[in-house]
Amino acid sequence: DLEPWDIQKTPGDYNLVVIGQPRSGRLRTIRRLADIDMIDFAKIDRTKAWDQVAPTRKRVGLYYFDFDLDDLKTNQKKLHLLERLLYVERRGVILLSAVDPMHYMSAQHRHERPAEPGGVTSTADRLERWAAVFSKLRKVRLPHEPSHVFENQRLCRNDSPDAARALTLIRKECESQGVLQRIGRRILLRTRASPISDEALIELLLDQADSYYRLLWSTCTGEERLVLFQLARDGWANPKNASAIQQLQRRGLLSRDRGFRVMNESFRRFVLRCTYPVEVKQWEREERESIWRALRLSVAVGSALFACWIVWAYPSVSSVIVGSMTLVTALIGGLVKIVGDLRSHPTVATTLPKLG
Repeated sequence: DLEPWDIQKTPGDYNLVVIGQPRSGRLRTIRRLADIDMIDFAKIDRTKAWDQVAPTRKRVGLYYFDFDLDDLKTNQKKLHLLERLLYVERRGVILLSAVDPMHYMSAQHRHERPAEPGGVTSTADRLERWAAVFSKLRKVRLPHEPSHVFENQRLCRNDSPDAARALTLIRKECESQGVLQRIGRRILLRTRASPISDEALIELLLDQADSYYRLLWSTCTGEERLVLFQLARDGWANPKNASAIQQLQRRGLLSRDRGFRVMNESFRRFVLRCTYPVEVKQWEREERESIWRALRLSVAVGSALFACWIVWAYPSVSSVIVGSMTLVTALIGGLVKIVGDLRSHPTVATTLPKLG
């Protein structure tokens, strides 16, 4: 888990990345610090004021880092600003983000096409610059403060079994996140007079929390969305996506209780409903391609090692055997490619003309 930052004990800390959920109160907390200038990434991008940023204090708080995070040009401007603040002006930086910035940038880098000759910056060079910036920043989170939202006397009436059942369900759905707690409280107050079923409560919560869930979804990488979809649909996720699973756990979007599961039932339904079949096919195709690339590499390395051993053990027949190994390796590589193509394009088998 992330290191908690006790802002009461060390309010003068700087060069931090404060990671937490959107609308979780981080911005309000950081604004209370003394001797800090606050900079809104979204505002300076909308007003095209990147070159006009001129903080006067030693510490700078930058928020809404996850704004337009999939846009290459906007990210490039963020990178230039951070490099200027850290390297040129030597200011202390406190960066607020809903995602782990380096993890997101690395995932984005894996899906980018290589830069064309003569381009401004290659993706590898840009990733190295991001890594240099974030190597100077320590990842932290603000301590979680227990909420007493659901301990309100108006919500804790024991005279009605329906009210107690609704309170238990809403607490289970909403207690992990501040935004959901406020939504859940409003729902309980609205439905006190006319109790409704568990199914109707879940659907009402999903309707009320839709915009917040979409905000959470927008900050997930492709790998993270695939993990959420697999868990929501099948109840399991590919363990090869360990990094994405770790990030989702860190952000509270996954919980672990006898296995991983989506944080609550309403968000699970949201994931299933907002995911398009085309997206799912693309994620699964990329996952298959990565597996086949690893398999081809393993076959090539294994063949090379076996050939080296043959040359060392049987020097008299090495030329014949090595030639045979080269042919076998080529055949295996071709077979793996054919199988990979068939797996990536399953419609080929269904488009052949019928006989007879």
